[in-house]
Amino acid sequence: MEERRKVKQIEKFDEDGNLEYTIIPNYKIHQNFMTQNEMKFYNYLISAVNELDKQHNIHLTIFAQVAVNRLIEVNNNRNSKLWENICDKSIDFVLYEKKLNKVYCCIELNDETHHEPKRIKRDEMLKKALNSGDVKMIFIEKQENYNVNEIMNTILECNKKAISLL
Repeated sequence: MEERRKVKQIEKFDEDGNLEYTIIPNYKIHQNFMTQNEMKFYNYLISAVNELDKQHNIHLTIFAQVAVNRLIEVNNNRNSKLWENICDKSIDFVLYEKKLNKVYCCIELNDETHHEPKRIKRDEMLKKALNSGDVKMIFIEKQENYNVNEIMNTILECNKKAISLL
């Protein structure tokens, strides 16, 4: 049977230069850390975060592709289903407020996949779980171009409590 996927193989040779065996590594590096849409939005998000710093003195750091289990934990160790709900999920962008030493908000970039029933259910579960800890989730529809001021206003609007504490 022919191997359909392209797998990097490491060839091992004996001292005479003859192929002795081939190793197929268990892991490989993703070629793209973020999708093209995420990368495009990320560049606008950087500009928005820089403007928030200048205009509102809000010091945010952007983290990309954050594992959900780094943001929330299961409060009931007896329920492994709850762990399974979060263990393999990530959030596109997390904005972290340096002064308050806490997560300011989370951002999901909605592409076509976010309109599928399974993905809608996943997004609702994350929104509910994060909101229980006063972390707001922002969902932004994929666009050809973004408006930096709109991104800034959306970020400011999502977390008025945090703004008043700064």
